[in-house]
Amino acid sequence: MVLVDLRQVREELNLTQKGMAETLGIGLTTWKNYESAKRKPPKEIVEKVECLLRDYQEARDHEMDTAVTYSEEDIKEYLLNALDEKGALKPVFVDLVNRYMQMWKTSIELEHDINKNGVSVMGATGPKKNDSVALLVNVNKQMLIVLDKLGLNANTIKPEDGADV
Repeated sequence: MVLVDLRQVREELNLTQKGMAETLGIGLTTWKNYESAKRKPPKEIVEKVECLLRDYQEARDHEMDTAVTYSEEDIKEYLLNALDEKGALKPVFVDLVNRYMQMWKTSIELEHDINKNGVSVMGATGPKKNDSVALLVNVNKQMLIVLDKLGLNANTIKPEDGADV
């Protein structure tokens, strides 16, 4: 892998320049010179940066892979079964379940964004709140409202093995 933008790599690792320098065991000024392309980093530093980035990406990917406990199909099936058990499996309620599933997908995307970028991101004038945090709170509230309107709660949508959905 060829590193083109060391600043971008450092930011993806959520490190300050000082933190990056300390992680690599080099001086802050040395790192700043590498990042600004005033000096070319030696091969061993490039390899360390590549290794850090690879480890970070693998950890992030693993975290994202394990973040979703149930599949979309499982959740939809649990909701529809709960409605059926209540005798409420009507088209209007099935439509609400479909809308709930759209919100569920949105919530997963927002969680991935937060996991990737953190709760604050770099804006044009410096760090700012990651909008995904507030959006996720709102989407989750809306999801709970839909469940409430369907007359469902966590007790009514537990799978047969007793685990929480």
